[in-house]
Amino acid sequence: TGLEDTVKIDSILVDPTDPNLVLASALGDSNHHGGGVYRSTDGGQNWTNVLKPADYDGVRDLQYAYDDPSMMLAATQGSGVGPSAPGSGANQPKAKPPLLFKSTDEGKTWTQIKIPPFPGRVALAVAMHTGGKRMYIVGNNIENGSGLYRSDDGGASWQHMASKDTRISNGQGSYSSGVFVDSQNP
Repeated sequence: TGLEDTVKIDSILVDPTDPNLVLASALGDSNHHGGGVYRSTDGGQNWTNVLKPADYDGVRDLQYAYDDPSMMLAATQGSGVGPSAPGSGANQPKAKPPLLFKSTDEGKTWTQIKIPPFPGRVALAVAMHTGGKRMYIVGNNIENGSGLYRSDDGGASWQHMASKDTRISNGQGSYSSGVFVDSQNP
């Protein structure tokens, strides 16, 4: 209800202490321009678009810190298509990397965070019992190694994990890889 100008809703978050506070990440396309992050304070009856990154079809992944649900992460879907891609024509749009955004006020406002130069899309996770400081991002293999990175400072810096292990994401980071955090051992 209320998100008819979207094509796909990838993530829905419900605040664990307030079921009326709901956030959804959505994608649009050339005919549907409603992509982004939407926020509802009445259980999904009405929605406000709180993040709409310019020149992107919307937001794909949306995660929050279970021990601090006011801290959230949202990632756009990048595109790997561009003039330099094999089989692409000169008329193809320039490839765009995914973007990562962070909110510390229950999704009301968002700030972009610098991430490694992933092609395509990425998946996110926030570790429990870290106050939203430890987060993970996984995508296609980059920098001659895995596509897995970790931040221990809330996204200010990123460490390449298992940097020489190309089995992590294995070329599928933009399609089927995900990252999940064990609640007992972040």
